[in-house]
Amino acid sequence: MVNEQNIKRYGYEVILVHWLFIALLGLNLALSYFLFRDWGYHEFHIHGALILIPTPAWTAELHAYSGLGIFIVGLVHAFMHISQRERPLLSKDTNIEFKAMVHSFLYMVFMASREEAGSAGKYRDNQRMFYLCTIYTIGLMGITILIMLTGYLGELGLLMHIIAGLLLVFLVAMKFAYLIRKRDFVAIKCIMMTGKMPEWYVKKFHFRWYRNIQDRGSVYYRTECGNSEVNLNKESKDSKDNSTEVSI
Repeated sequence: MVNEQNIKRYGYEVILVHWLFIALLGLNLALSYFLFRDWGYHEFHIHGALILIPTPAWTAELHAYSGLGIFIVGLVHAFMHISQRERPLLSKDTNIEFKAMVHSFLYMVFMASREEAGSAGKYRDNQRMFYLCTIYTIGLMGITILIMLTGYLGELGLLMHIIAGLLLVFLVAMKFAYLIRKRDFVAIKCIMMTGKMPEWYVKKFHFRWYRNIQDRGSVYYRTECGNSEVNLNKESKDSKDNSTEVSI
């Protein structure tokens, strides 16, 4: 049996940050529902499920702490990418990346017949724009919290905070919905579980990153025998030198 070789993309500390972010965002969203329901009851006497599931007394405090946790985890994740030498996830060309993100959204809702075209580096153009928008939205949420604490804009500050929160949820949901629409379960498994991608997948969908790995001459693989650093097959490299980049 030939051992499947996988190329490392994320460390386990990054995967942990992904899980923390999703867990905190889910908790914050659930608590937001309780707060929004209470607001509807007090303002418009809309009961909703208030009788069946009473709002816990600590909802507002836990909502604030989970929001702070989202902000801190977002900063940690941003620092992880900024501290990398090549910073592959940071924006390179916002014009191209924004168009790629819009195209991804149209593809997700079946308004575009094909997904983003062209070979990619370690991250695709739409991924970099998704990430940039997510970081900006987390920053916007922090700003709206300060506005709410000062009471400067009154209920308008609360409305801005709600919009920023919904936008963050939309971005995260859109990211996973796009991968599910593509049936890209290899990427989902890499993001949330293993941090690694099969070599065939990297060749097909991240060809420029694969060529960059070839230029370095070695890559970390995970095999059935464990982690080891091995040289890429020279024959494979020579055959790829005369090939064109894969378009998808």
